This record gives sequence, structure tokens and C-alpha cells, in this order.
Amino acid sequence: MKAMLTVGGFLLAVISVVDALMCYQCANTDGKLCPYDASTYTSTAHDACITWKLGNGSVILQNLVSAKEECTEEKIKFWSRFIDLYYNAYGGSVSCCYSDRCNDGSSLHSNFVDVSNKNKVPTLPAYPSIGESWPSNAGLPVRKAENGNCEKYYDKFSADEWMPDILIPLAYDRASQTKVGVFYTKLGERNNNNDHVIVRIVNRAKQNLTMYSIKLFRVGSVSIHLSKLEPQRNGGGFIQQEGKKTSVNKVVDFENEDGYQGFWISIKDDITVSLGRIGEKLINPLVQFSDVLREGPDEPYYFGLTTPDGTSASFGVNCDMPGLHFPDTCVTDGDCEDYPETVCAPKPVNPGLDPGIRNLPFKEWAEGDTLLKSCWCKEGTVRIPMSKGCYDPIRKVVTLRDACFADYHCSHLPNTVCTLDLSVPKYNMSCQCIPGHKPFEADPRTGLVEGCAPLTAADKGTIEGCARRFTIQDKVEWVPDTITPMMRDEVRNMDVGVFFVTLGRSSESLNKGDDTAVIRLLNEGKERKKMLTIKIDRKSSKIGIYESKITRNFFFSNENDRLVSDFKDFDTKIRMENGYVGFWVQYKYQDGYGGKLSVGLNGSPLREEFAIVSWTDSSTTALPSVKFMGFTAGNAKSRIMFGANCVLLNPNLLQNYDDSALVLEKSFESVKQTLPLQSLSTLKTSPEVSVQGNVNPWTTYSSLNPSGGYASADKQIVLEPVIKGQYLTKLKRLLPTYFNEEDNDKVLLALDKAYRSYR
Repeated sequence: MKAMLTVGGFLLAVISVVDALMCYQCANTDGKLCPYDASTYTSTAHDACITWKLGNGSVILQNLVSAKEECTEEKIKFWSRFIDLYYNAYGGSVSCCYSDRCNDGSSLHSNFVDVSNKNKVPTLPAYPSIGESWPSNAGLPVRKAENGNCEKYYDKFSADEWMPDILIPLAYDRASQTKVGVFYTKLGERNNNNDHVIVRIVNRAKQNLTMYSIKLFRVGSVSIHLSKLEPQRNGGGFIQQEGKKTSVNKVVDFENEDGYQGFWISIKDDITVSLGRIGEKLINPLVQFSDVLREGPDEPYYFGLTTPDGTSASFGVNCDMPGLHFPDTCVTDGDCEDYPETVCAPKPVNPGLDPGIRNLPFKEWAEGDTLLKSCWCKEGTVRIPMSKGCYDPIRKVVTLRDACFADYHCSHLPNTVCTLDLSVPKYNMSCQCIPGHKPFEADPRTGLVEGCAPLTAADKGTIEGCARRFTIQDKVEWVPDTITPMMRDEVRNMDVGVFFVTLGRSSESLNKGDDTAVIRLLNEGKERKKMLTIKIDRKSSKIGIYESKITRNFFFSNENDRLVSDFKDFDTKIRMENGYVGFWVQYKYQDGYGGKLSVGLNGSPLREEFAIVSWTDSSTTALPSVKFMGFTAGNAKSRIMFGANCVLLNPNLLQNYDDSALVLEKSFESVKQTLPLQSLSTLKTSPEVSVQGNVNPWTTYSSLNPSGGYASADKQIVLEPVIKGQYLTKLKRLLPTYFNEEDNDKVLLALDKAYRSYR
């Protein structure tokens, strides 16, 4: 209404008194569920009510706004697009209205298509507006909060449909990169043990020639079928064929549970179909089938629910999806900001050192558990005790052979790298000289060895050219504890290693001169059943190659070294008694031929014809590769000194070959990667180095791929609608809000930044 203010007969002003606007206010964050948890607020400063919805009609925001700021065509288009971008979906909408409590979020204002049942069974109306009551002629309303909070409920009586008349789009779950659907169901009155409900999964074009079908039976079994329309041989139409692909028994209970039961469906890579219970994670399905022959529908997009003849059931669709993910499930690194110093990844960045924050430590995860990414400690960090965040326990290494588990830990020590060292507890890695360098002299004041210097030409052919030196004493091992990685030359398809050894003077032998140096060559899994062994024996002056196998009789298993090739060399034995002698080891495997092991003196060309001893394993158990060298002794009383990770003096193999590309002194360059970190008891091997282009095949002691990447997948088709309520706790940092919060300025600033970036 209007009021006139008159003073002394003069009209001074006209004051417009407008009634305040009342709107619902709610944001789907912090456990709230809109519109059910909405509250009404009255404001004289705002003149419009706003509602944000996903493509399936789910309400994610109700609020008061200023129409000239938030209800312009430009802003509505922007926020609608923002919803789709954020949820990787289609069909998001923003709407403004201008009367009290008009943004109630009811389906009357939803852009989701209403569905009907062709069997003429009465369906419940859309849920009422907040504060309203259900109409008396609607029957007993479904208790939505307890039965999935579904947008639509309907019944089926003996529907006997090949293609259901009601289809619901599958949602795209960013966390698992699968298409997901959720439904609730309960069976009607018992007819017989064959009572069951059917879930049909069809393609985007809604074709019914081939479908996936999931059947849930009253007796508790669940099965997955491939449903096809097969043409009759004599013409005249098609025959419906249901081919059962897999089934499980006694996994559901419709007999003792009267209410609705919730289930989720997931489609991975368009061929792996799974069904599980609501409350179980996506990695724990009740039943699963992979259509490796791709007989099912291309690009599954919709699912529908129906019943066979004689069965009645009730269904709820477009429901909440609780419990599909773990609390730490993530999509991007930004989702991990609640856990300091973590990144989003399917597996630990520091294997063996990060158990994760789920109930089961990573080493106990089942195959497939990595489907849902988690927040893992960044490289070089571990979990903070009594916390889910991470920290760097090393910070800075100040001397050689000190513990590390990331390259940057060694950044204060010149010419060093963090690499395998099983003598270091827990981390199994230490800072060591890169090949082609030798340790500094110890600081006279502190005793610290603070880095490495380049080798001189004279150093390279000696033990000084080895990054590691160690002594084996009081050890006779089948699989040695002391191991070093081999090099992989992808260009020439072979594994190469260099080691030095000295037996010491015979007069100083602890074993009366009967000493044998033993070098085990192990495959990627360090399997003990089959190895190749090099033995250097002082007493016989022989350098021999052995096939080392576990043999079994009826009761026992035996560790057996079988000599397959040897060479007697007195001169080399004398040299090893007076100092170190270097050897190169070359192993080359070819399908259909076997694996050839060659051993030569370091300094001779890295070619088979220059080997002092060699042998070809042509058996079916030949090792496809040799990834590690292990060092031990033939007798516990022996004391033998080794050097490993040494410079290869003469790598020449081919004429005009770029020699420098194969010199180990240039091993650790910018593409190096550290070896996986694992405890000694759980240490596993890594994939081979993949050399691409001009990458140096000797670039690393790690067997990780230098590229560190993988091929990108095909462009993902955007699906609608997205999962209801997914990642909404993150959305609250971006929602436009006029709530009574202290950080409104920060929220508005973030919104403005987002708005400008999408324009």
C-alpha cells in the first residue's frame, strides 16, 4: 500500500510499503536433504525465490535472491550450465519465482518428465509442497525418507513386458567412472517361488533387440541375463530369448523383509554389469557379469523395471544414492583438501608406506577395490600418527646412504638419487651416488658424506665406479636379501647389470680358501622356484652358470643348483684375490628361442661373442626377463666383498651406435623415477622401463615407465541425470548464498571468479 506524508499542506514524499517476501532456504550440504530440510526465511531486501535442480529434478539449492542480480537471463543460463559442468551432467536448471514459498521444490515445478503406468495401476501423486499434507484420496503415502527418498513410486501387476514402459536414465558417477542407477522395490502378495522383478538395461536409442536383464527372485537368488529378439528361421517375427550368464543364490531376502529394499546397478566400460545393495560400496556387488563378447546393447543408457506374468511389485526410482562411496572417495586433488598433503589416486603414491584411511589397509584390498580413488599421501610423505593427513618424516637427508623414499629428499646432496637399499629399515631406499660418480670425502668436522663427485677416467674401471659397496659374511641364502636392480635396454631387448667382486687373499680366508661368490638373477616377482645363478669359485678357479630350481619329491622340496656352463680362469682368480674385478651380465629373451645369459669382463664389448661364459635356457620355464641381481655366498664362513650399480665401460654392440646412450654414468637424468617403496617382506617388482623416442635406455635404476603417464581414454559421453547428492559437501564452497554465515564474502568472491572463468 502507499502512504502520503503531508507537512503544512505540502506533499513531501510517497513511501511504498511492500510486504516482505518469504522463501524456502536449503542447500544439499552437511547432510541436509532438500527440499525436506528447508526452512522458511522472510526478507525485505530480496524480491525473488530461486531453485537449483539437477536434470532428474533433484533439488540442490533453495534461497532468497535479488531478481535483478540472479534472475536475469544471462545469470540463469550461466548457473544452469554451471550445474551441468560441476556434476558432469545434462539438464540442470535454475528458476526464479516471486510469491511467498513458491520455491518449494515440488515436482510441479520440476522439469523431470512425469511417468505413467500403462497397466492403469493408480500411482502416488508427486510429493506435496513443504508444509502441505497429502490429499486424502491418494491412499497411504510412501514414507520416502525410509524407502530411498525416491522421486517417483509406482506399481506393476503381471506386466509381462519385454521393454518396460518406464525408463530411467543412468547417472554418471565421476568417482568410479561408471554409469549408475538406483531403485527400491518390494514384492507383492506371494504367488509362487518364481515371483521376481526384472531390471532391463537398454541403449540410448531404446532399442529392444538386445538388452541386459537382472532378475531378483523371491527365493533369494539373483541372475544376469542377455535378452535378445531372435528372428524365426521361417520368418514371421521374433522370438524372445533369455540367456542366463551368471547367477548367485540366497543373496536377497524378500520373504522376511516387508518393506522396500534398495539396490544399485553399475555399468563399467559399457560391458561390465553389476548389482549391489544400497549401503554397500560400488566395489562390493552381489552379482557381476562382463560381456567380453559385446553381445549386449551398445552404450547402455536407460534402465527399466517390470514384472513377469503372475508377479506384482512396487518400485521407487530417482532415489537417493547413499553409501556408494567411501568418505575419502575422490575425483580430483581438490576433493582431498580435507586431508593435508594428499592427492587423489587409485593406488598409494608411496607403496608400502601408506596404508590409506579406509577400514582395510591397502595391502588387504581385494582386486577391483581401486575402482574408487582415495586420498593418498603425496610423494615423500607418510600418514601423520593419529591423523588422516600426511607429513614428510625425512625432510632433508644430510649424508649418503641415509634413508629416503623420494628423489627430492636427496636434493641437498649433489649427484645423488634415492634408490633401492634393502639394508635401510622401513623405507628400503637411501641416497646414493648416481653411476659415474663417487662419494665425497667425509667432512672432517662432522663426519658426514655430503654428496658425490664425477669419476675420473681412471676411476671408471675400478670399484670407485660402483654406487654401492657391501660385504657378504655369515650368509648362505637361496633368495638373497641384498639385491640391486638390473638395467633394461628396450632398444636391444636385453637386461644388463655390472658388478665387481673380490675374494680377498687366500691366506686371509675365513673358510680356508674354499670361498664362492654367488650372484642370483631373479625375475620380476623374485620367485624362488626358478632362478639363474653365477658362481665364482676360488678353489676351482671356475666361473659357472647354474640353473637354480626348487625340485619336489613325494614328501619334500629341495633347492638345487645345476651347473650348465663354466669356464676356468686362473688369471681372473688371481686378480680377484688381489683386488676387485668387474663383470657385465647380459640376458636376452626371445619367444620361441628362450633366454640367453652371457657373462663377460667389464671393459670387454657388451657382445655375446666376448662373453667368458654363456648359456641358453630353451626350456618352457625360461625367465622372460631378469630384473634383479642378488648377492650371497656359497658358505657361511666366507667373507666376500661386492660392488654394484657400476659403470659399464664398453657398451659397444653395433657399429655407428651412439655409445654415450649406453654409458651407465649417464644413468640418472631428468626422466628418472624412484623404485616402488615397500618393506622387505612385501617388496614387489615394477613394470619394465618403456623407452620411447630418444629417451636414454639407461636413464634409471627404477623400472617404472619414465613417461609416468598413460593413454587418455576416449571422450566420455555426458549422461543425465548425475547422481543425486554426489559431492555436495564440496559444492557449498561455490553456492551463491545469503545465509547468515561469516564467510559470505569469500563465497561471493569464489563465485565471481568462477563466473568470469566460464563466460
